[in-house]
Amino acid sequence: MPDLIEFEVDGQPPLKGEALSLMNAKHKQLNRVVALLSAVQRLKSSNSNNGFGSHLIRLEVEVRCTTLPPKGDATNYLGGIGDILQAQKPQGSDHLGELAGLSLFDDDRQIVEIAFRATLSEADSYTVRLSRID
Repeated sequence: MPDLIEFEVDGQPPLKGEALSLMNAKHKQLNRVVALLSAVQRLKSSNSNNGFGSHLIRLEVEVRCTTLPPKGDATNYLGGIGDILQAQKPQGSDHLGELAGLSLFDDDRQIVEIAFRATLSEADSYTVRLSRID
């Protein structure tokens, strides 16, 4: 089990902020969900990383964006990332194929520490760091 997982994603994180699941085929944030899950897929294929299971974790997110403040707020970015990276997925995400089954922890309730930072950049991207809390 890893102590730290870190990866980068192009674009902006998915924003949680409406009743419709982020993983729904009709959600306007679906392209961001696919980008995040694709980054997880690359991470898992490159080093056989299975994530944190049920361990407590710290989530750190650094959003790089072309304007400050960013277009979304920190709580919605963090909520979107947490929902997508957890193993508990909503029904109706079959359109995502093998991406739908990817996760880095069991439940976003395991996130007990959070850090968020937004910085100015020429292009939108973000870094996700997850670390195990013993």
